[in-house]
Amino acid sequence: MAVELLPVGWETLPEVTSTQKQVFFPTGSVLFREGDRAEGAYFILTGEVSTAMESRSRGNLPLGYVQSPAYLALVDSLAGEKYSCTGRAVRDTRGVFIPRSELVASFSNSENKLELLRALADEVNGSYRELKAVRDRHSKRSGPRKRNSQLPA
Repeated sequence: MAVELLPVGWETLPEVTSTQKQVFFPTGSVLFREGDRAEGAYFILTGEVSTAMESRSRGNLPLGYVQSPAYLALVDSLAGEKYSCTGRAVRDTRGVFIPRSELVASFSNSENKLELLRALADEVNGSYRELKAVRDRHSKRSGPRKRNSQLPA
């Protein structure tokens, strides 16, 4: 069963399956770390999470904030790779951890499939905007790169 993407409170959360886990993260605690194996995603019910990437030359690069209700780390979890950033609770955060196996299985249900595709599209779009903002802050420019329109002879 997939968690419904609705503005629900902790008390009205749809039934949580035995493979899902209700989670609570106090302010400042880490939900997941960049480079760790992405074993699942989070559905944030209340609270707020910041996302950031590490850069050897620039240190911690803040990406953005995720506010409830929202999925978090969905793309990384479905890809079965490592988390691409670190998620940290900006304020007390409650949610549900959804294992990767359950996310993948949710695609076999047509009702869940559309919901997950929308959530994936939202996360990809948000990530793109965050990365553009980071690029612009650190390269002191904005907009697309200028390309040389002349082809070599």
